[in-house]
Amino acid sequence: MKIFKECPMCSAVWKDRDEFIKDNSLVINGYQTNFEYLEHGLFYFTHEVDGCFSTMAMKVNAFYDLSPHKKFTERKTLTEECPRHCLDKSNLEKCYADCECAYVRDLLGTLRQLKTESHASFKKVRNTKYNKVDLSNHY
Repeated sequence: MKIFKECPMCSAVWKDRDEFIKDNSLVINGYQTNFEYLEHGLFYFTHEVDGCFSTMAMKVNAFYDLSPHKKFTERKTLTEECPRHCLDKSNLEKCYADCECAYVRDLLGTLRQLKTESHASFKKVRNTKYNKVDLSNHY
């Protein structure tokens, strides 16, 4: 069976990318830029479950197709336009420079949004399923 990712600490398995993205026990907490080949940069995810808390790296190219944002062709790293987000592994902020590296920062935002939407959908289903009160027999 082909899998998308296995946790190196607790051996949890994610069958595919969607399952990995939607798992709210995985928290995006870093990005290491590869300025030579942006798609080979690394996203860091921490598996926040009891007994684990392992941080694992995933190459950016595993998610490269998810961002609908424009890709710029010119690099602006360390210019006056550059806010230097890519130099800080823990900085996940959006970059507003017209820089080719900004695409990956947009991709980070897309991943975080997908995780948030997934969590909101789960809570809505859970609240609907478990918090309904049948008042028909109470009157």
